[in-house]
This record gives sequence, C-alpha cells and structure tokens, in this order.
Amino acid sequence: MRFIKSFALLTAFAAMCNIALAQVTTSSMGGTVKSTSGEALSGATVKITHLPTGTVISAATSSNGRFNVSNIQPGGPYTVEASFVGYKAQTKSEIYLDLGETGRVDFALVSNTQDLKEVVVTGTARGTQFVNGGVGTSISGERFTNLPTVGRNLTDFIRLTPQAKTTFGGGISIAGQNNRYNQIMFDGAVNNDVFGLSETGTNGGQTGSSPISIDAIESFQVGVSPYDVSLGNFTGGSVNAITKSGTNKTKGSAYYINRNQSMAGKTPTGLKGSAIRLPDFQANTFGATLGGAIVKNKLFYFVSAEFQRDERPQPFDASTFRTPPGAAFADSVRLIQDKLNSLGYDPGSYTDIPDLLNSDKVAAKITWNINPKHRLNVSYRYANSERSLTSASTSTRINFFNNGYIIPSKTNSGSLELNSRFSNKISNKLLVTYTNVFDDRDPLGKDFPRVTLNSVNGTSYVFGTENFSTGNQLKQNNWAIFDEFKYTTGDHQFKFGVDVEFSKSYNLFVRDNYGNYTYNWVADWLNDRRPAQYGRSFSLRDNITGDGSAAGTEFNTLRAGFFAGDQWQVSDKFELNYGVRFDNFEFLTTPNEDTYFNTVALPVISKVWDVQGARSGQRPQPQLSLSPRIGFTYQAEDNLKIRGGIGAFTGRVPLVWPGGVYNNTGVNVGGLPTLNNPNITFRADPFNQYKPSDVGVTVATPSGQIDLIAKDFRLPKVLKASLGFDRNLGKGWKWTGDILFQKNINEIVYYNVFADPKTKNELGQDVYLNIVGTSTSYSRFDFDPVTTGIQNPYGTGI
Repeated sequence: MRFIKSFALLTAFAAMCNIALAQVTTSSMGGTVKSTSGEALSGATVKITHLPTGTVISAATSSNGRFNVSNIQPGGPYTVEASFVGYKAQTKSEIYLDLGETGRVDFALVSNTQDLKEVVVTGTARGTQFVNGGVGTSISGERFTNLPTVGRNLTDFIRLTPQAKTTFGGGISIAGQNNRYNQIMFDGAVNNDVFGLSETGTNGGQTGSSPISIDAIESFQVGVSPYDVSLGNFTGGSVNAITKSGTNKTKGSAYYINRNQSMAGKTPTGLKGSAIRLPDFQANTFGATLGGAIVKNKLFYFVSAEFQRDERPQPFDASTFRTPPGAAFADSVRLIQDKLNSLGYDPGSYTDIPDLLNSDKVAAKITWNINPKHRLNVSYRYANSERSLTSASTSTRINFFNNGYIIPSKTNSGSLELNSRFSNKISNKLLVTYTNVFDDRDPLGKDFPRVTLNSVNGTSYVFGTENFSTGNQLKQNNWAIFDEFKYTTGDHQFKFGVDVEFSKSYNLFVRDNYGNYTYNWVADWLNDRRPAQYGRSFSLRDNITGDGSAAGTEFNTLRAGFFAGDQWQVSDKFELNYGVRFDNFEFLTTPNEDTYFNTVALPVISKVWDVQGARSGQRPQPQLSLSPRIGFTYQAEDNLKIRGGIGAFTGRVPLVWPGGVYNNTGVNVGGLPTLNNPNITFRADPFNQYKPSDVGVTVATPSGQIDLIAKDFRLPKVLKASLGFDRNLGKGWKWTGDILFQKNINEIVYYNVFADPKTKNELGQDVYLNIVGTSTSYSRFDFDPVTTGIQNPYGTGI
C-alpha cells in the first residue's frame, strides 16, 4: 500500500506537470549560430525541414547563440537553415540522424547588410553523440537495408554490437548478462519476454520466430551503457527499434525469399570426405510493404505484412537403431502401433518427423503532424506463430511424431506517442503502450498419456502427449506510460520523467497431468503388466479432477520509476550529462499460504538456513533502487572525440522466477509418484488417471514443490563504467574503441533449502535433508517436532 500511494503521487505529479519518460523513439538536433568573428547571435531563426514529409520545425537561438530541438523524427534527409537580420542566410543539407542521435549543426554567418543572398552548404551530419557518452551501436535505416542477414531476425543486427553475443537457444547476451536482463522496445513498447520463458528473450520466441518483420523496421539502437537517466529496466542492454513511417511519396515493396537444401552447405561435423547434403527442407518467406501520404505534409501511413512457412524434416534411418539383428525392432514397432491403434490413438511416424513453423506478422503506423508544435505516432504490431516442436528418432530412442507438441503464440502490441514542442525552451514526449501475449502448448494428435518403453541395449520407444505440455499456458498483459519533460535554459537542458509499467500474468503449469508411464520392457506394456514407474501431477484446487486449469495462478506487478537529469553544454567541445534515476518494483498480489510450512517446516529449516525473512504466502517488501549516472563527450580535435561515464543500472526480473511463489505454493499442485505399485496398470484415458485414493495413498496437503522469496528482495543492479574514442580517418572510414567495466551489485541467487548447506557429495552436489529410509549418511531433517522421520511433503524442492 505504501508504494501504491507513492505511485499515485508520482502519477498525479506527472499529470500536473505533463512529465514522462522517453524511450528511444526519436532523435534530437542542436548547435550554435554565431558570426564569423565568434559572436553569439541571440534570437537567430533556425528552420529544420524533413524533406520526405515536408515537416518544418522552427526554433530561435538563446542568449548564447545555441538552439536545441528534441523529439524529431530519425532519418532524413534534413535541411537546416539559419538566418539573422544583417547576415547572409545559410543552409546545410543532406543531414541524416540515427535513432537516438543528437546531431550537431553549427553555423558561422557572414555579415553583409548590402547582399542578403542565401549561402548553401552541402554536407552530412554523422557525429553521433551516442547515449550521452556511453557504449552502444546505432543502425540507420540505410545500413539496416543493406546489411546481410540469414535468419531475417533482429538478432542478426544486434550482434553487430561488439559487447553482444549469441547464446544457446538464439538469445543475445549483452555485456555478459543473462539475455532475459535486456530491454527490447518496438516504438517504445516492451517486446522482450517479460515472463522470461523464451530463450531468445523476445515475445513469441518459444516458437523460434522473430517478433517483427525486419522490413518494417526503420532503424534501431543498442545501448550497453547509456548514461541517459531516461533509459532503464535493464542490466544487459537496451534495444530500441522504430518502425517505418510513410512519406509524401507513395512507395512499397513485395518480396519472396526461399532457402532449401541446395542453398545450404553439407553436414559440418565429421570427416570432410564423409560430408553429405542436408535433408530436404523448405524455408519460405513472402511479404509486402506500402507507405505514403493520406494528406500531403500532414498525415502519413505505413503498413507491412509478412508470412513465413518453414518445414525442416528430421528423417531417421531405421537401420541405425541399436537392436539385435533380425526382426526384433520391426516386430516391436508393429506390435506397439497395433495396440495403440486398438486404443484409438495414432502415434504418428517415427521415420520422418518434421519441425514445422508458420508465422504471420503485421505492422502498421499512422503519423499525424497535428500542427507545427505537435506530432502524433500511432503504431500497431501483430505476430501470430505456431510451431510443431518435435524430436527426431536416434540410434537409441524411437520418437513418434505425436510425442512432440505445438506452441501457438500470439502477440498484440500498440504504441501511442505524442511529441510536443511548446516553445524554444519546453518540449515533452508522452508514450502510452500496451502489449498482450498469449503462449500455449497443445498436443500433436489426440490427448494421451506419456509412455516410455525401455528395451535392450539401452534403447527405448516414446509416444504419447509431451508430459510438460499437458497443462501449460501463459497470458501476459503489460501496460506502460512513459513521459519525459525537457526544459532548456542557457547551456542546460533539464529533463524530468516518470516510467510506469503494470503487468498482469496468468500462468498454468501442471506436468504429467495425463499420467507418465515408464516400463522396463516393451512386453510389460503390451501385456498390461504394472509399470516400473508412474507419475502424475494434479491440481489441488479442484479436488484432483478436471483438466488442472484451476491450478493456474494470476498475479499482478507494478514497476515505477522517476528520473531527473541535466545535459550541460559546458563549451562548444565539452558536454556533460548527469542525473539520477529511482526504480521500484512491487508484487500487488498475495500468494496462497501454506500454514503447515510456516508453523512446522520453517522453524526446522531456519536452524540450518538463513531464509532472509521468507514465509509462505508472503510477498517481498518494495525496495527503492537509486541509480546515479554521469557521462561526457569531449571533441578533443576535429576528427577525435573522447567519451565516457559511470553509473548504476537497475534491471527487471523475469517474472517466471519470482512467479514460482504463486505457482508452487504447496497447496496448488500435488503429485503421485509411485514405483512398482501393484495397483497400477495402463490407463489410456488421459482424463481418467490415477488418484491417490486409487492406489491406497492419502494425498499430502500440502505437497509438491514450494517456492519462497526473501522479504527484502531487490532488483538486479549493476555498475557500468566506460571510456571510448572515435576518430574519423577520412574517406568514409571511422575507428572506434571502447573500454567497458561492469560489476554486479545485486544478483538473483537460488537456494534449495531442502539441501544440507554444509555437506556436498563427492561430485560437489547438494546432499538432501530428510531423505527418509534411503541412506544413513544423509542428515535427518524432521519437520514434525514430535514424530521423527516424517516424510517430507515437499519432495521436489523448497
């Protein structure tokens, strides 16, 4: 409640002052207007024209001859004209701005009261003052169009940042951080996977599809250490991309891209002489874009649509399967298929198991020049992907096609951005965004229990619904308001802003809900003998019956920040940026409480573990994080720039990690693991699986896994410091060098407090407490203060 009140005060303050946080969706331009003798010309008129749209922005210089225009559209070309009574007007043309760039344009006007003819200077402004002295990479629209890409994924371009590398699974780690610690924004809207299940770190990443067509992107920026205090919510990197806008000229494109086995190399492993062509595959992408003006110089549109259809077969040569010679393998497969057919279940093929991906993406944008002081951007992005995730058969394991699963993923994201310039001194950016994500898991074929049949020589046969996908669904809704207010006076440009994000998550995860059977021999299953092992999880919220959806939990979180900073133009060559950012994070939902844990288990655990105030049913207290920063740029010579800074960065938490506090409570999901139980034989009906009462067991309540979080849990936080050099070598060549130092201040750490903190086995692994009846060398961990040796109800971990 304390934090909600604080948030309400911040929001009210923002409403009164029209304050907000600016994500990187625009660029800026500044400079000086002086006479040839170096005299500052106060009140000189500066006219900036964006040629593609005819947008004109006018400004006047301050008492020291400076002008600074914020929140202008990236790209170009721009022309900039400076004029002053008694001096020749001067125009500079062919000026382009990268996303987030502050372009510097200086004028030296010639005095001539007799002849006031205009002077035109042609050139290109490319002196990017990147992220206030920090480390990062900007990719303009022109470079973005011409750079090569194989996967047509934003990842291909983020890797151009030297501090970024691709991780296993296709994600991007920046500055050595987990890829889930990056911030990825499209038109200012959050498009990184806030929940954190995707290896790629983006929405829809579980399908392996890109969240947006690269043909819809105008330009993007990767910030590794941006000392601008308006940028936050990451400890790795900040990735900001903007979609294309329409212009006065109607133009579009249509494209088709195909890759197949003939365009790929041979197998990359083994001896070169043994390399063979890859199996036949198809990767097809086709799409179109269109942009133009609805009203010339006033109202513009852009739309992009792309469709991806990929098929990657995974053929299997049955002769490589490790079985004795003869018909044993063929007979086993035939008998398994015959019995499954009699049960009304088709397991699918085991020799040709394709990996399929269908993905549709749409992006649209409307830009409205309301008047010379206000510009409105409204954009929408849609991605709908579906992938069949399957595993090929191997020499030791026969996988039938239907033991894979389908991941349907749908993302809707919208942005509303209002850029306002009220006067030469006052400007504002308001950004309101919404992102909705739905990730599901569905079986391939009919619902069916999971079955593993072990056989000779370490081989096995696997069929049935993938056991982690029987009860697995995720819904996310993220609303955000970013607003930044700038006030320019003299050599200073002050900024103030707020950053608010509200997330609502629903997560369902019940593994083995259809039953998971393991047999030591194929014949045991064929002859309806008892399995060697049976496992099932079920919802405790709906009397162990139903589809388990009642075990799904919904929780809400609030992230709020406030920042204040100053961009100080100390001299024509030296600029200093400094400020401070405050970030806070709060769980708004109280998890279910396991009173047994708090009254019985926790006192015993606390004897050997410091649980840092954690309790079942408790959410952590909000902790305010302070992030001061300072950065500089110094133009040492005409062709040499030195930049650097130091500052703290507070990141976000993938919600799946603390989300376990809501899902794994000890009272949501229960389990039924058994070994060689004589009361269990195979049940083919996935919705009529064994309950504890069927096998003479009383279900433990609480049971399953329980997750806890420290009372004073803090957000991840790092310290970044950098020093960089940029030298123009001439003829289009530029040399850049960066030194980056990063140190973790706060990091998330997991402990399984069911393990003995003082004891490890010979492999350095945890030795678990209260493993009753297995080994006397293990420590006893008795939950019941009266009866010793009681079975631990949290068998899978605490």
